[in-house]
Amino acid sequence: MKNVAVLVVLALVAACSPGYENPNRGRPVEAGHIRLSWEQVDPRRAPLDAAAARGRGDRHLLGVYTYSSVVPGGEAVSKSEPPRPVLFIEDTGDQVRGLAHSAFNKRAAAYALAYNRALLSTPRPPGGS
Repeated sequence: MKNVAVLVVLALVAACSPGYENPNRGRPVEAGHIRLSWEQVDPRRAPLDAAAARGRGDRHLLGVYTYSSVVPGGEAVSKSEPPRPVLFIEDTGDQVRGLAHSAFNKRAAAYALAYNRALLSTPRPPGGS
């Protein structure tokens, strides 16, 4: 019973906690970046998003900022093929504004890894970017 009470309290605290909000919302997105919401960086949807991008001919990998710029899963790119373009997920980085932003950073990195793995799991078309 004690465990149930603890779970209820944790659920209430989580529900009342402020969610992630991008401070750049409403402003133009910088070149080389992509603005994604909390819902959009759900790693479970990354394979479908990568397949949709591939269908549009979009072969960009996704990157995130930590202490430096990182392309999760990018090490799987063959050294024999030309470099792929990268879009960095906006509002990732090492200057964390709170728990919600920290959670967004982790979720965005997991999403980028799943997305890049899915995108790289199919051969690149000749002459494609």
